Amino acid sequence: MGVGAVRLSKSFVVCVAALALLPLWPLRAQAVPLGPGPAREQVLARFQAYAQQGMRDWNIPGMAVAVVHDGELIYAKGFGVRKKGGQDPVTPNTVFQIGSMSKAFTATLVAMLADSGDLSWKDRVIDQLPEFRMFDPWVTREFQVADLMAQHSGMPAHAGMAEIFFDVDRADIIRNLRRVRPASSFRSEFAYQNNLFLVAAAIIEAKTGKGFEDNLSKRIFGPLGMSSASADLWGYTAAKDRAALHRVLKGQVKALPEDWTYNYWPYLYCPAGGINASAMDMAAWLKLNLNQGQAAGRRLVSKENMAYLHSPKTIIRDSDLGQGVYYCQAWVYQEYEPLDFVWHNGETSGAHNICAFMPKAGLGLVVLTNLKDNKLPEALARRLFDLWLGNPDRDWSADFVAESAKERAAEALLPRPRRPAKARPLEDYVGVYRNPGCGDIVVEKKGRDLTGYVVNKVRDRVGLDLGHWDGDVFLARSETMDDLESLATFSFGPDGKARSLDLEIFKAIGTGPFLRQDPKRPGD
Repeated sequence: MGVGAVRLSKSFVVCVAALALLPLWPLRAQAVPLGPGPAREQVLARFQAYAQQGMRDWNIPGMAVAVVHDGELIYAKGFGVRKKGGQDPVTPNTVFQIGSMSKAFTATLVAMLADSGDLSWKDRVIDQLPEFRMFDPWVTREFQVADLMAQHSGMPAHAGMAEIFFDVDRADIIRNLRRVRPASSFRSEFAYQNNLFLVAAAIIEAKTGKGFEDNLSKRIFGPLGMSSASADLWGYTAAKDRAALHRVLKGQVKALPEDWTYNYWPYLYCPAGGINASAMDMAAWLKLNLNQGQAAGRRLVSKENMAYLHSPKTIIRDSDLGQGVYYCQAWVYQEYEPLDFVWHNGETSGAHNICAFMPKAGLGLVVLTNLKDNKLPEALARRLFDLWLGNPDRDWSADFVAESAKERAAEALLPRPRRPAKARPLEDYVGVYRNPGCGDIVVEKKGRDLTGYVVNKVRDRVGLDLGHWDGDVFLARSETMDDLESLATFSFGPDGKARSLDLEIFKAIGTGPFLRQDPKRPGD
């Protein structure tokens, strides 16, 4: 759903990387920002030309951009169309899914509770939410509110995200945390998560007696005048000026169907990635963050807690973002010359965006696009900051295009063996495979191959093609399941009967195997 646009696979989009609790860090450098006048207009003109070229480079159907300086909206423009092949233009008021930029809204609601004394950042989560459990009892006892949004839980990155394809609700996702085996020590490594933001939202609901979405509306959207913002699927589909969702399939940019089976999933994870908003809405959000918690003549968050949200908590290691990158509380702090900046990106199944600001320059921007898996928003943020500060020219978009090509090559499946081992009789693989945290995958014989489906009672069966790869390994594919592609390995016991099914993409995020169920006897 966000930061750095580093991808786990074709099916899951991820964010940044980082480490343990650190003190608040001041911004390092000082500089004189550009003021009103011809110089600023020249910067914005160059920036706009670069944005238009970048859209062509990435084949993006539509984009909206807003720039704020010293509390003033100095630029707002739409580019392209809402839907590929359509005529409706994108405007600054066009509503987009903003993905993981939603996380900072959740963190801000927690900051408001800290301001009111309803909780402390150091409060133990289990004291606020008694049903909270991690895999390790010690971690459960020591897990603090601040740990929920600092991305150093010890779980594998994107833990449990396979759950979105099955019949689960937010309570199920929170309950399943106890099933996820740690990949590192608590607070020792960055690993990006979405599920822990649902825990933060549950605490918000417990403290306020109101739903998470209602808190967003009453405490943030309303006071900031974010009139087109919403936090549910209906709010998105009902918006008349709305950007369609697009992704690249077989080399072509295509719009997702309006009735796509998994349109609901960002809203299941709403506290981590389910807000819908326009560039104009997000400009108001930028002003709040640039003005240290004050906007529209009102103080919504104290300066102290706003600084806490923006300051490093976890080091991001081995990142394509470079050195000096840290995760904060739902924000990323990036060292930069001559001034550092704060940002977070966001991605859903058909959109990619960024919100970034440079506090010492009083400058920020939001870039919203209606295409998954592009890095133009990240390039535009750096391009604007470079132009504003007089840094040497660098074609960030071209650099990210090349980087994305390398990422796709690196994550491609290994070539199939030249002489693959034969599969067993297909009947041996047939059965129901169950994961206690997700649900069932049913495997059936289809002609000379296998087929499967995910049991999703709410949204009917979701197909899964299983083509033979090598021995007991098959290649699982499903465009419906967010363009999933993963090796699937069947394991057998000494009796020659199938025992489990492991999908590599699910295994990597700590889901664990799907265990074969014994056929039910008549009457069971």
